[in-house]
Amino acid sequence: MNVLVTGATGFIGQHLFKRLMSLGYSVFGISQNGGTIADQIITPIDMTNRQSLIDYCNSKDFDGIFHLAAFVPGVFDYDTMRKSLMINIDSTLNMLEIFREKNRGVFVYASSSSIYGFSLGQQTVTENSPVSPDNIYAAGKYFGEVLCEQFRRANNLCISSLRISAPYGPGLRNETVITRFIKLALSSKDLTIYGTGQRMQDFVYADDIVDSFILAYEKKARGIFNIASGNSISMKDLAEIVLKAIPDSNSKIVYPGIPDPQENYRPHISIEKAKKELGYIPRYSLLQGIKSYIDAQ
Repeated sequence: MNVLVTGATGFIGQHLFKRLMSLGYSVFGISQNGGTIADQIITPIDMTNRQSLIDYCNSKDFDGIFHLAAFVPGVFDYDTMRKSLMINIDSTLNMLEIFREKNRGVFVYASSSSIYGFSLGQQTVTENSPVSPDNIYAAGKYFGEVLCEQFRRANNLCISSLRISAPYGPGLRNETVITRFIKLALSSKDLTIYGTGQRMQDFVYADDIVDSFILAYEKKARGIFNIASGNSISMKDLAEIVLKAIPDSNSKIVYPGIPDPQENYRPHISIEKAKKELGYIPRYSLLQGIKSYIDAQ
């Protein structure tokens, strides 16, 4: 089985590429800057250049495409986010057109639970819940889904979108609350919590995310799926789990009295659809995932 991974040198892309190789897939990878993964060459391609993509894809024979490539803004000023929006929409549209024209079998798109926005209170979030992206990057992720659904329905294609919630694991480059807490705890520095620490998030380990992509491919999935751990956790409990995972740390949890603007964000992201239709069952508890992440550093 020959498959293409776009964004292969990204955080999830690398994990997916290596797993596919271990399962015996013939894996090709492209990304903006290229590189190597396990001695396999990742071809550098500007995915907004449609002709370059066509030329590359015409030279290969793919049974499926995992589309993870995305320009993630390092800063959230308007110009940078606008750039990310245009690049990501253009890249996704180009890949979908190539997929349709060549009938490439299965297409799996990496979306994000950020499309739901941060105005959610204590509620269960399903794939049918309203979406309300809070920034241009998240809006771009949602528009990618819209394109996927349009191509799927218009052409009766095997296209799925996976709404990934708060990923973490080895190789994560961006600073998140998990990476910040771990770094502080390893240095025995205090873990600062804003507000009351009751804001919640659903963190999902990289290996579980990879499972979902492969299941979507193998099941020839169609439509939209939430991919999460199924267990939201408060920032207070997250800090306590990090300290439990690093028992030698002398860090303490401190509350400086600074309000958390997302204090009331406490959703439960339902993964029932992914369980039922894909057979997706997360394997890592948060404690197991954090320990594995630390051991891999």
